[in-house]
Amino acid sequence: MEEAETVLHLYEALCHAPLLIADTSSSGCLLFSSSPSNFAAAGTNRMSASSNRIILPRTSHCAWKTLTTRAQGVRGDFPQRSQAEAEAASSSSGNELDADEPSSNQAKAVQELPPTETGELFETTREEFETQTQDSLSSSQSPFHSRESSAPPPNSRATESTETSELNRIYEELIQGEYFHTIPKDMQVQQQLVIEAGVAGQVTEQLLLSLGINATATEIERGYYSPLGVEIRLIGDKKAFEIEDISTGEKAVITKHPESWQWKVSPIKLGKHILRLEAKVFLNSNNLQDKQEKNFLSESQVQVHGNLNHQIKSFITSYWSTISTFFAVIIFGFIGWYKSRFRGYHLSQKRIIAGKASASRERRENFLQIFSPLSTTFL
Repeated sequence: MEEAETVLHLYEALCHAPLLIADTSSSGCLLFSSSPSNFAAAGTNRMSASSNRIILPRTSHCAWKTLTTRAQGVRGDFPQRSQAEAEAASSSSGNELDADEPSSNQAKAVQELPPTETGELFETTREEFETQTQDSLSSSQSPFHSRESSAPPPNSRATESTETSELNRIYEELIQGEYFHTIPKDMQVQQQLVIEAGVAGQVTEQLLLSLGINATATEIERGYYSPLGVEIRLIGDKKAFEIEDISTGEKAVITKHPESWQWKVSPIKLGKHILRLEAKVFLNSNNLQDKQEKNFLSESQVQVHGNLNHQIKSFITSYWSTISTFFAVIIFGFIGWYKSRFRGYHLSQKRIIAGKASASRERRENFLQIFSPLSTTFL
């Protein structure tokens, strides 16, 4: 069994670094060499089973010879041959080895050659060689190794299969009921509205009245839920709606004690927008590592209308820079006009006063000119 494992390791390692290999003795020891001549002359005296050593080369430019047949028989890659065919193959392999076996003089001559001429042979123990072979198998791209490592571990596949079957089982056990909500089709901008939603096995008018919900303004959609835990969330575009939570979170669905989820919604943008209800159903199981959940979505299109006050505010907000520039120009223009007019008025008044003063002087001078001769005559 140990010999078979060694042969198998060598065969898989040599798929990518082939060497010249031959079975040199009946004990199953193997000889490696970088050239046929060195292999033929190396002899078998260094390959005894008791020495537990294997001669290895440092070159990879070699070919392999007889290990293929033995390795394939061990691994079972090919159909096993009959006993007669195996004996015939063994006999032919023995004849080939005998024919290639050199004389003792030739073996001695080759063994005395320097390392560079004999293919730089070196010795290593069988344990070291098997360790190196395992390392080469882990780093190489052997077809056997890649086929085995590409498949996921059996335990991982079993765990995934168990979780999938458990999820399917829990999903089938969910209750099919009715989701209700009060999302209107039309809303006024900047007018706050309370939107409610909930789930039950069957939505009745009595159920809605117990929750204080107007039955005529309620939309009902069918879906699955778990009585142990449901969470409903209202989602909308932040640029179109301001949503404030009132009553949210995970809740149990109990028939005799119904509950609802509530939000305050204020539209802030005109036009058509989407409000989406997300029902999160929690799936609890001892066989699942994490808490799983399923989501059911319901979308409602809302038309947001405006009013006069909002339109004025929106206009001012949108065109505030233009409006402020316009009024600034008007104000500064009026101030300039007023200053110029006030300056002109004062100048005109000064002219009038100056004219009146000059006229008074002229009249006084004329009076003096008339009465001055008379005064001199009488005097």
